[in-house]
Amino acid sequence: MNPVEKFFMLVAYKITRMATWLKVLIVLLIISVIATIAVAQTGFFNTLGMSAEEKAAYEQQQAAIASAESAERAAQELIEQEKADGYKRYSSPNLTNEEAACVDFIKACQNGEMDKVAAYLDVPNIFDQDNFQKWCDKAGISVFFNYDDDNRVVTVGDEDVLDEEGKEVIGTARVVSTWYANATSMTKFYITASAESPYGFVLTPKGDGILTNVVYDFPVRSITSEAGDDMSAYATEAISAPISSSNGKGNLESNSSWYSFTFPKFPDVEAPHFYLNTDFGTFKSTTIVSEKNKDIAGIVIADFSDEEIEELNQSAAQAIISAVQAIQNGESDEVIASYLAVSDIVGELAGEKRDEEMFAGVSLITGAEVQRNELTSGYIPVEYNYHLVGSNTVSMDANIRFTLSSGGECRRCATILLRKIGDHWSVVATDKNFLENINSLDPEW
Repeated sequence: MNPVEKFFMLVAYKITRMATWLKVLIVLLIISVIATIAVAQTGFFNTLGMSAEEKAAYEQQQAAIASAESAERAAQELIEQEKADGYKRYSSPNLTNEEAACVDFIKACQNGEMDKVAAYLDVPNIFDQDNFQKWCDKAGISVFFNYDDDNRVVTVGDEDVLDEEGKEVIGTARVVSTWYANATSMTKFYITASAESPYGFVLTPKGDGILTNVVYDFPVRSITSEAGDDMSAYATEAISAPISSSNGKGNLESNSSWYSFTFPKFPDVEAPHFYLNTDFGTFKSTTIVSEKNKDIAGIVIADFSDEEIEELNQSAAQAIISAVQAIQNGESDEVIASYLAVSDIVGELAGEKRDEEMFAGVSLITGAEVQRNELTSGYIPVEYNYHLVGSNTVSMDANIRFTLSSGGECRRCATILLRKIGDHWSVVATDKNFLENINSLDPEW
């Protein structure tokens, strides 16, 4: 007989010797205890005979079951509460793909993830730290940055689309709205299907934030973001005629030939951040507003650093002195033109018909230096007197200093086009013959 059986036999013997009313009371008490144990699911009987390790594992299992049931009840209560509220909090586990995308988008804005934000909007990433924050302010997004996920809410629904006059309904649009607790207004985004988007759709701020059919003019065809993304992939382009070297009279031809890009969608920023790719490097840019052409948002020009300007100065000076030395040594037109490709000037300084007076002046030159002219010229601000006019050419409003064997120096001012040809630079156009009347008198700067 096992211990349990002995226990119950002893209890039964004791009961037979008690009064009837006491027997009934004890039986009821035993039944109550057994029922309480069963209802509470203590697992008393299930754990009989178990080792300590088995009992611990069993208790953990029962606790996990209870926790899961509690979580399921809480999840159902949350779903019912969200239905009653008509919105979900950012922390909700029940967000749809559209709602989750809106939450991720706002957080990307908050964290400064400019590439992700541009991808959500399907616009070129022309952001930098300064204009990105201003864009978030303008689009009404930065107001959410000061709240945690439990105080930011989101919802998705269909809204009527009205005609241009705002009178007739012409369709519906999927709109995701987000706001913060106790807010009196909200920020809305249209949801537009897009197979090209990594998210399957794009978000477009309703109101401020995105411009349409924006036109910018560029000096080069290849434009990228700071991360190297091809900006032209977001645009249609209309290419104007490229600049040629010279009109044969030593004068510059029109320097207004650009690549014109139209962006169907574009972030509404004051200073878009482009990088310009050329045959001799990639350069930051700045945008200037054209007072003459109101149909374009701006003209994008290279923003050369001081170091880059100095490199251009040295390259121009090397091209000029190389041409001068070739003239002095009686080299052929082809050799001279490899450094100074302006036929009118070369024709006067080489060959049988050369101008001897001009040649005599050039023969005095022993060295050349180039500096940027600090005077305003044309529509471009003076700080951008050096600017790209093609993928291999720079327009330079230059001050040129020639040192002379006779003593002294000759100072000339000229606008030149400096072009990278192969492994060296060449002056391919100029607005004046800077090799004429070489002397130390009448300095031009």
